[in-house]
Amino acid sequence: MTVDKHSAQVEFAPFDSPDLMPNPDPAKNTLKVRLTYANWQGRKSLPMDAMLAYEPTEAAKQQVVAANAEAEAAYQQAVERLQHEAYGRAVRERLRLVSEMRARRAEDLRSEERRWVFRSLLRRLQSGGHYPQEPTQLPYADAEEIQRYFDVDEMLYFVAPDFWRPGPLNPPPVTKDSEGRYPVPPVQEPVPAGAQPPPLAGQTVAGWYSRTDEYNSANVPPAAEWRVNYLITEQSTPAPLGSSLGWLIQIDGDPRRNEFLNAAWVKAVMPVRPGQEVAALEWLIGVEGEAGMGTRYDPVAGDPPEFADSDVGEALRTLARQLQDMNISVDNTLTSEKVFEKGFDPLEGGFRPAAPYQIFDQWVEVLPTDQVAAVAVRYDPRTGQQL
Repeated sequence: MTVDKHSAQVEFAPFDSPDLMPNPDPAKNTLKVRLTYANWQGRKSLPMDAMLAYEPTEAAKQQVVAANAEAEAAYQQAVERLQHEAYGRAVRERLRLVSEMRARRAEDLRSEERRWVFRSLLRRLQSGGHYPQEPTQLPYADAEEIQRYFDVDEMLYFVAPDFWRPGPLNPPPVTKDSEGRYPVPPVQEPVPAGAQPPPLAGQTVAGWYSRTDEYNSANVPPAAEWRVNYLITEQSTPAPLGSSLGWLIQIDGDPRRNEFLNAAWVKAVMPVRPGQEVAALEWLIGVEGEAGMGTRYDPVAGDPPEFADSDVGEALRTLARQLQDMNISVDNTLTSEKVFEKGFDPLEGGFRPAAPYQIFDQWVEVLPTDQVAAVAVRYDPRTGQQL
């Protein structure tokens, strides 16, 4: 305790005198002062300021610590409750926005997939050493050579959709305690060794898959995951195909793109460019090798006489030369374009294309009717085809 006398000529007895104790008295909230000398100097008052420094007892300190801990716990509970409420609202809003996102044009998605299949095929040929290239030949030169023989833009591909990550063989039954596929994260979530704790702001719809992968990769063996539902609310549109199976879903993709992403394998069929049949066959032989080409060919009914007494390689080369001659024949091209230049009479047998495409035909059936029905026809201004 310190006392400011304001320059007055006064003296006090010690504040810690035995007869003044306790001084100050915290129970009564009082301060005792004994004046031993005073020179009033004609004044009517002697001002004095006393400054007390309170030192709490150990018991008081413990009470303050306990009160602060209780207040901190209540504050953290309030913050966690507000964060979870905000998290739930954010998930619902994100799900509504994701479900309403429009898919891109099917033509654009298929073009991307064809280019990806072609690039994957090219990488496999180069990495496996199957592609016959010179040491100084660059990768884009390989792609140009393949596209010279094959029409990559018209490539057909078939996929077998599969689970992007297999689930447990014997999943536990669905009970009232099942948390579902996307439960709200707990307040205190244990973090596996080697994984970073995900912030609450980063736990979004698009990040759940990667987050699960990260957590499972940190566990040895990977933690089993059982999914009983998928993200959907009363405000969202129906979930994409494969969501309930745990497929990897592209937000702006269509069902074909989701099947493509979850495919276990892809089968690609690339047509040979007209006039490149012989060169394409030689390229394939150079890639796949001569194994089986010398095997004796067994003719079947309908085979040309040139296939007799030949092996598989000779039969393939003969067939390639015949197809090349037919595809580069100007007469065959003019015959196939005749219907587009001059039309045809649907009542006189229709239109017959040139060999060897006579398996295709086109005709129009005229049916009797008692009246003329007008039908509105629309055409695509870009392609000119009927819609």
